[in-house]
Amino acid sequence: MEKSVARGQCAAFAAVLSLGIVPLGAFCADAAGSLTGDWRGESVCVADRDACRDEKALYHLKGPDERRHVTVVGSKIVDGREVVMGPPLEFTYDAAKGTLVLETERSAFRFAVTGDKLDGTLTLLPSGVVYRRISLKKDVKPA
Repeated sequence: MEKSVARGQCAAFAAVLSLGIVPLGAFCADAAGSLTGDWRGESVCVADRDACRDEKALYHLKGPDERRHVTVVGSKIVDGREVVMGPPLEFTYDAAKGTLVLETERSAFRFAVTGDKLDGTLTLLPSGVVYRRISLKKDVKPA
């Protein structure tokens, strides 16, 4: 079921939806339903792995497109500079559930979309071990 809300109604829905009945992302990724933009935050190690380090994260999102796909370029910030972690990835956005998901043979990214926030995990497959917790907030473009 597709849902859309006019720009002025997003704040009213946010207040009602804060009760937790329906994910805010289902209505208010932004006024146009777009996740496009830069998202910054933290990627914190959860699994006990020597190679894992907590990181400042920067994700560049574009979409969703007509197939509900969102292109994501994931980066970390090292010594104040952006280091891209790999090629662009294609996630699936479910506005009704407020989720952004990418599952491969070896891992799964699962995010809850709540307005201007993405909160999720990177889980190793097939073990199901949660490797990272990722919390991002959408950058606000100056008017």
